Amino acid sequence: MDFVCPGDPAAWDGRRFTPRNARRTEVVTLLWLLSFASKAQGYNVRKGFLDKFFVFGVPGFGSCLSFLEIVILIKNKIEGKDIANHELFFRCSQFLSWIVVALVSVYGPWFVVYNPIMCFCWILKILLEIPHLQYKLTVLKAVMYFKEIISFSMAIVFALFVIVSTVVDRPCSKREVNSIEAPLVPDDEKVEPEVTNQENSQSIWELLTFKFVNPMMDIGITRQLDFADLLELPVELRAASCYEKLLFSWTVEHQHHCADSSLLRAMSYAYGWTYVRLGLLKVINDSIGFVSPLLLNKFIKFIQQDSQYSFRLAKLKLMLRSSIMGIIYRKCLCLSLSERSRFSEGEIQTFMSVDSDRTVNLCNSLHDAWRISCAGELLAHIRTVKMYSWEKLFTRRLVEKRELEVKYLATRKYLDAWCVYFWATTPTLFSLFTFSIFAIMGHSLDAATAVISSRRLSKYLSSPERCSAIAASADLHQNTETDVNAMAVILRDVCCSWSSSSIVESSMILRDISLDLQKGLFVAIIGEVGSGKSSLLNSITGEICVTSGSVTSYGSIAYVPWILSGSLRDNILLGKEFDSRRYEEVVRVCTLDVDISAMVGGDMSHIGEKGLNLSGGQRTRLALARALYHDSDVYLFDDILSSVDSQVASYILEKAIMGPQMRRKTRLLSTHNLQAISAADMIVVMANGFVKWFGTLESFLATPYSTISKTESSRFISTCSEKEKGVIVAHEYTTNVLIDDNSVVDHDEQRDQNSVEARKEGMVELSVYKKYAAFAGWSITFLICLSAFLMQASRNGNDLWLTYWVDTSTGSSRTIFYLTILAMFGLFNSFFTLGRAFSFAYGGLCAAIQIHTDLLNNLIGAPVQFFDQNPSGRILNRLSSDLYAIDDSLPFILNIFVANFFSLLGTLVVLSYSQVSFLLILVPLWLIYSKVQFYYRSTSREVRRLDSVARSPMYSSFTETLDGSSTIRAFRKEGYFLERFIQHVTLYQKTSYCELIAGLWLSLRLQVGLALSYAAPVVSLLNGFLTTFTETEKEMISVERVVEYVGIPQEELHGSECPHSSWPTEGKIEFEHVSLRYKEDLPLALNDVSFVISSGMQVGIIGRTGAGKSSILNALLRLAPICNGRILVDSFDVAKLAVRYLRGHFAVVPQSPFLFDGSLRENLDPFNRTTDLRIWETLDKCHMKTEIESIGGLDIHVKESGASFSVGQRQLLCLARAILKSSKILCLDECTANVDNQTASLLQNTISAECQGMTVLTIVHRISTVMNMDNILVLDQGKLVEEGNPEVLLNNKFSRFSRFAKASNM
Repeated sequence: MDFVCPGDPAAWDGRRFTPRNARRTEVVTLLWLLSFASKAQGYNVRKGFLDKFFVFGVPGFGSCLSFLEIVILIKNKIEGKDIANHELFFRCSQFLSWIVVALVSVYGPWFVVYNPIMCFCWILKILLEIPHLQYKLTVLKAVMYFKEIISFSMAIVFALFVIVSTVVDRPCSKREVNSIEAPLVPDDEKVEPEVTNQENSQSIWELLTFKFVNPMMDIGITRQLDFADLLELPVELRAASCYEKLLFSWTVEHQHHCADSSLLRAMSYAYGWTYVRLGLLKVINDSIGFVSPLLLNKFIKFIQQDSQYSFRLAKLKLMLRSSIMGIIYRKCLCLSLSERSRFSEGEIQTFMSVDSDRTVNLCNSLHDAWRISCAGELLAHIRTVKMYSWEKLFTRRLVEKRELEVKYLATRKYLDAWCVYFWATTPTLFSLFTFSIFAIMGHSLDAATAVISSRRLSKYLSSPERCSAIAASADLHQNTETDVNAMAVILRDVCCSWSSSSIVESSMILRDISLDLQKGLFVAIIGEVGSGKSSLLNSITGEICVTSGSVTSYGSIAYVPWILSGSLRDNILLGKEFDSRRYEEVVRVCTLDVDISAMVGGDMSHIGEKGLNLSGGQRTRLALARALYHDSDVYLFDDILSSVDSQVASYILEKAIMGPQMRRKTRLLSTHNLQAISAADMIVVMANGFVKWFGTLESFLATPYSTISKTESSRFISTCSEKEKGVIVAHEYTTNVLIDDNSVVDHDEQRDQNSVEARKEGMVELSVYKKYAAFAGWSITFLICLSAFLMQASRNGNDLWLTYWVDTSTGSSRTIFYLTILAMFGLFNSFFTLGRAFSFAYGGLCAAIQIHTDLLNNLIGAPVQFFDQNPSGRILNRLSSDLYAIDDSLPFILNIFVANFFSLLGTLVVLSYSQVSFLLILVPLWLIYSKVQFYYRSTSREVRRLDSVARSPMYSSFTETLDGSSTIRAFRKEGYFLERFIQHVTLYQKTSYCELIAGLWLSLRLQVGLALSYAAPVVSLLNGFLTTFTETEKEMISVERVVEYVGIPQEELHGSECPHSSWPTEGKIEFEHVSLRYKEDLPLALNDVSFVISSGMQVGIIGRTGAGKSSILNALLRLAPICNGRILVDSFDVAKLAVRYLRGHFAVVPQSPFLFDGSLRENLDPFNRTTDLRIWETLDKCHMKTEIESIGGLDIHVKESGASFSVGQRQLLCLARAILKSSKILCLDECTANVDNQTASLLQNTISAECQGMTVLTIVHRISTVMNMDNILVLDQGKLVEEGNPEVLLNNKFSRFSRFAKASNM
């Protein structure tokens, strides 16, 4: 060290400190003053009297005193006295430090001394001058004492001034942060700093020190951060550019390797050189680390590029993450339904939520496909699950999967505990034991897990695409050029299956289809359930795999079935420009005008996920309006008339499908509606995947496929012609349309509440920490704290005993005694370390299990309205990302925090015992750390909250796109939706970037603290404590978010009355003045409804769309609370019964048929209460036995949502499930809407025969299906307007029922 401090003696001579370290601190102080002064030129700030005194007077006096010392030293050296070089060096550096402070105060930005780093410098100056002063006082004469004490006092006075000024009264010259003294209109006309920092606009100094994050952090300490306050992303981090870069590399990779494409190779093409450059930086960084002990120790570690390496590596990870998410989403848009069937929805969602992070971070993850798939299936069909009272069934399914995960989690946690133990006790064995045990247990390491994830992604990304590029103008099935034959769709010998790998004959869903459909035709596609009608439409859109033959369509295509979350107008426009004239016309012909007028927010009202807050009829008409607005060339309508009543069906058939705007369009309608069949230009008859016949109506009437007589067809045709002439005024209907019974569409304010996720503000409350401790168990929490305390106590005892041994030992006579005590301390420390490690692992595991259980139970028990108001992506975010943090990240950082806390506590205790004066220095040091942690924490926790919130819309968008990908492709809106998703990823990228920069900002300043204070170990402990505390608080936000859902309102699971287990024995239902309102600001869905249904009666409930039909079942099943009246079942008030008991004793067939992932037998008999023989008998009666036998029997695996069956087949299977339940009350909600008329008639006979003695409530749109019932209820605008026998009402020409029958041409 002679080249730094010539002649400097050792810092420790065996008995006391020497002045060596004080010399270094003077140099450090001088360098920092110069650097900060050079960066702050141009500031002009007024100075108060005290500021002038301390900033001018004290440095001036100190510089004079130092100059006097230099003069005396030079004089003594000239006189030949022995003067050490390091002494002269110290006095010169001290003089220069005071001079720089004085000059900066007079001519420059004097407030640079108000800097936390300068506070560190002055504190350490005092710390290191204490031994210097002690040394001087032992060797100097009394005459020199006064001078040394004055010099030291000047440093103390100025240091205290700097510290107090920094902590208490930062000068107003720093960035404006909404100060009350600030002018109302600043010079730059901006009240707040504009946080639009771009890296390329920053100076090198600001980039190296991450100073450009300060404006955002200034806002963070004054108010809650919002997305608008975040830093702007650098160009290279923008999601769009990242996506395009990796997409290009993946395209090249796929062209060269096809099925053997590797995502890792594509990533190396895109970002390999960047990673290599980072590797070189790492090599340089580590090399400097070996040299740093020779260059002022850890101070040089700050100068090296460690923080910059971490920064660049983290940026690379962010680029990779956003680009991988982008290409996964793009693949979802381009992958046809047939190819996508090779992967479950849960797997695809796992690609986005898990494998993308695994591939980027090369780290292990606890969550596999099931968390996502099972939870997503539950959330998607929560209303139906509650109808069936299947909450316990799905809870058990999820818990079984969770138990498998917990076993793996426990293995990891206990291995981590051993790692902690060996790390704390025997560092040399750490690597050997950790990785040996991990490998012996059969678990792969991180890199292997990442490779597996990348291979899964590569397999998914290599799947054949429907189109070669997003928003392509032409693809395999579509051609925008005009055809000379004026054909719209041409099919030639087409055979199709649901997967390119399924080419066996039995897997074909379409066989030898040949059709030429001219432009302008209205084509009705008819056939029995499962005949292939929907598959024919899917073949035209390219959604199923054409194994042979060809399909060609000319022009644009519109496809109906999907609803987007957002405003009603957004659903209709779907990214197209707003044309008010066309918009109003489309809304009118789809009978949405009066629905919109009844909505508080009009057409800007928020539509929930999958249209959950709309009725089936409203969803259909909204999707139809979208199709009409886009003015396509070919329209594909998949049984859209079955979900609306006969009058509405007649109106939209005439005004929309066959209206003036559509006469030149090609329209294909899959239907069972007789009126539509009679009005079609061409009829196609499907059966078992074949086209059995096609031709005109006249030819069709003569075939055995026709169920329409010539008289009926003439009546249909004449009715249509009359409507075209305007004899029937269809708007008579629309004046009575009201918002649907299930509609909870709100105005803009509620739309914002639904679309923007709520988040907490300020510090994470103490109650959250208490909750987590309660989840882990108070006893285990106490044990953790006790073992950590005793571990630190034994460590400190070991050190103190060793010190005592060294200080008192005079020989080797008592060596065994001292060694024995020392060994006992070591054993105690080892034991308590082991206890702390395993108690923490067990506590973290208990907390993870309990939090998951409570969250799942609360979600299962929440009312339906909760799921209507919260998108599934928002809930899945808590079930995936937040639970992952609670399972893994939080226990890890919390463990370190507890260790640092007790280490700091133990160190303070030892210092209090050995050097009481040292504690006086800790007071200003603690003030500085408090200021720094407050400044950082205020921003870091809000950015973490924003990061958690930003994930939800990304997951929701991806889940929603999975549902509507076929519609998106049909409308050629892939580019529009990809842009929306990229915007969500960009926002997520921005929050992650800001969290990264804020973390590096703190890390860098803590490194400086370490560099400047390596002689004081307590400062290092304070650094660790601050870091782990802030990280723990950020991880606790996951607990905060989960606890928020643990406290959501619950359904009444316990009733005040408990009927006999065989209840209901009769099935008598009484409604007494029942009123129901879904929300306070919405009209009554049921208005003073009263009726009595006697035991064993079969009752039909009819009414126009929105009349309140489904609300009858919702009120009966308590899916929505009634606001007046009561409902009795066998004289028991249903409001006094437990909801699960109530629903569990009813049999229900919902409007949307639901089959879950599992075997067919599990779907039909989930609780295993029925024999196979009875199941087969019931399937035979529901006309599904032959179909089930042909595909493998009851043990076949049913895909998610029953995708392997048609909608009509799913309805029949749900009907079979309801019949098997043998309940006294059967509720059917449009259970035959998607089956053909002949099958519907047969099913009605089956219900009549099988349900003898049962009370049956049937909501129907087909008037013909209610004619054999005992009674009917006619609803209109939530009121019961008519009741009676259908035959009697039909004969009364003034009855509403007779008008319904006339409108349906019955």
